[in-house]
Amino acid sequence: LAVILVDAVSRAVEGPACSTPFRSAWAPAMPIDKYIDRMHSLYECSSECFVFAFVFLCRALKRFQKLKVGPLTSHRLLAAS
Repeated sequence: LAVILVDAVSRAVEGPACSTPFRSAWAPAMPIDKYIDRMHSLYECSSECFVFAFVFLCRALKRFQKLKVGPLTSHRLLAAS
């Protein structure tokens, strides 16, 4: 999941501000792979949990075209999934 999100964030092109609850004002200082490691250790998420998070993200991104994975949304989207 970390590799996929890092790739998506690196390829993201930030367009005009899209008002979604997942968009932050600035990109978090913690890289997404470290954020996933932290979630894994603090919340004791299993590997299966991250698989379900990935499936949820894929479905949400497919259904809601306004949602984009990028440096300003990736951490919040992951936390919500």
